[in-house]
Amino acid sequence: LAGGMLLATALHFLLLMDSKQGRREKGYPFSASVVIVATEAVKLVLSGAAYLHSVHASAPLGQGWADSLRKDLAVHASWRSYLEFAVPAAIYALENNINYWALKNLKTPMAFVVFGHVETPLVALLSVVVLRRQYSGYQWMAIFLLVDGVMQTEMAICEAEGNGRCSRLADFPVASLAAVMISRAVAAVAGISTEFLFKRRLDTSIYLQNVQLYSFGVLTNLVILGMREPHRYNEGTFFEGFTPVVGGVILCAALQGMFVSAVIKHMSSLEKCFASGAAIFLNAVISAWNGHFDLNVAFFLGSLVVIVSITLYAMEDKKTKAKGGGAGAGERAGEGAGTRAVAGAEAGAGARAGTGAGSKIARAGGGEGDNVGLLIGGPNSIGEAPVGGLRVPRKRQGELLPP
Repeated sequence: LAGGMLLATALHFLLLMDSKQGRREKGYPFSASVVIVATEAVKLVLSGAAYLHSVHASAPLGQGWADSLRKDLAVHASWRSYLEFAVPAAIYALENNINYWALKNLKTPMAFVVFGHVETPLVALLSVVVLRRQYSGYQWMAIFLLVDGVMQTEMAICEAEGNGRCSRLADFPVASLAAVMISRAVAAVAGISTEFLFKRRLDTSIYLQNVQLYSFGVLTNLVILGMREPHRYNEGTFFEGFTPVVGGVILCAALQGMFVSAVIKHMSSLEKCFASGAAIFLNAVISAWNGHFDLNVAFFLGSLVVIVSITLYAMEDKKTKAKGGGAGAGERAGEGAGTRAVAGAEAGAGARAGTGAGSKIARAGGGEGDNVGLLIGGPNSIGEAPVGGLRVPRKRQGELLPP
């Protein structure tokens, strides 16, 4: 999933750069708001088609496609579950407006580009508070190393593009940083709320959940477009400046968004942030390969920090999952052994009361209960141990063992 996200991001970046070559003096030849609406609409169409295909492919033998669809919707869709996705859609719309306001009022967009990556620790903090996740000390270290490495990489790219020094304190005024922090905090809330809804119903198809989310995305962005550029509806200039390259930009952005949704559902919002950090490095390499700027030493040093942080997080995450799996297996084995021990002790205690042929059963039962002495201290231990709901002195446990 992360690899597909990186590939879609790289293709989107390449096509966006190609469309940038034909830009006008005051911006792109197309409306960014219209592109966002078109992207959300393509996401909705692709998700709907994928959902219908999955329902058709999984329909039981003898059951019609329409009946299978109605049954799946009756089980996994309701007005309440549908309306819940209005919340993250509204938060995403708020994020877009805050981004627009921040970029419009910033002295230089460099503050937004560099400090926009503080979303990563905010996502981690919200994951702990809202989703009850736990991160080790090494993982927290990896999170802040990622932010540091990405910031270094962005500054190195800025200077490599010939924009002068990009690390001066004057380039990051307090008002600009506050705008960026608010924007990233809203973005983190949007990601966590979406992940919460996705994982709240893990058995629901990701395509159906995307349909619910993107339908609200289309509506909210249409409203935003009407507020920003109402003339697009009146003058018939909705698709002004669109070219096949712009169509490719929209398609790649839609695929990228669908991959992000899958990453959030099956992985986590934090791992999405790590994949985004790797995508920055990939985009910079592509841009340098196209001759837009020459990579410098600062870029490679920052990229090295990014790679180390991703590796550290992945290794620690793998170790944590392995430890959790081992603990679960040990717990299950311990429960099984304890059950067998108690059953054997009960059999031995019950058989001991018999005579004649019952003594053979006593020895057999004692053999079954052989594990009792090992589990609760041995036949010569002092004290009592619970056996079958009773308290049996441990010094008598030797009598339960076979000769």
